[in-house]
Amino acid sequence: MLGATVFLQLPDEREVEMQPTKKVLSVCRKVFAKSIANITAVRVRYWWLILLSALIHRLPFAIFARESLVDVKRACMILSYVLLLWALSRNFNFRSLRIMTLGTLLNFIAIAANSGLMPVSPEARQLADMTFLGPSQFGMVLPEGSGVLLPIDQTNLWFLTDIIPASHLGGVYSAGDVLIGMGFIIFLLEVVFGKNSAVQPASSSGSADNAAEKSRTQVEKAMTGQIVER
Repeated sequence: MLGATVFLQLPDEREVEMQPTKKVLSVCRKVFAKSIANITAVRVRYWWLILLSALIHRLPFAIFARESLVDVKRACMILSYVLLLWALSRNFNFRSLRIMTLGTLLNFIAIAANSGLMPVSPEARQLADMTFLGPSQFGMVLPEGSGVLLPIDQTNLWFLTDIIPASHLGGVYSAGDVLIGMGFIIFLLEVVFGKNSAVQPASSSGSADNAAEKSRTQVEKAMTGQIVER
């Protein structure tokens, strides 16, 4: 009988060592591609109105001296919150923006109850290691923001105002600010990881839904199409 010789080719040690790394890189690329596709599919309705409300909120305090045109600043503050609340309410398909809307509403209530400016507790400022401002500054617009310095006993609905010190963040915040921050973090997670509430466009028309889904699929395919096993 003729014997057959069988040669077994053992895999190269380097190749064996590189296999786990290649797999990890492949997974990372796919996750990155999916994240990019999710981001491109997100549609926030009236995003321009959200930006406009931020400008109306900040510009008067940035342009004019802190004790000038205070009534105009109060009116701009109220207007900015009304616009922001309306724009956010148009995007309730995002769970995160519902949380941000609640936080914005709490801030708006506090501001409306205190003549159009957000009261900031002097005690909380001290705990946050901010510049000390004495009683002579009570009722005055703060130099670093759009709030007004008021002690708790002179503040309406003080529990909704800026009473939470955060020295590591360099400021004093309200319960509404905390909710807005939480909502923003959740919004980023919704966008990156493509939760259903975030990647669906706000439009109710079926054609818009299909277009957004098609766009997301095309981007994902384009990003992952170059991933090949070596």
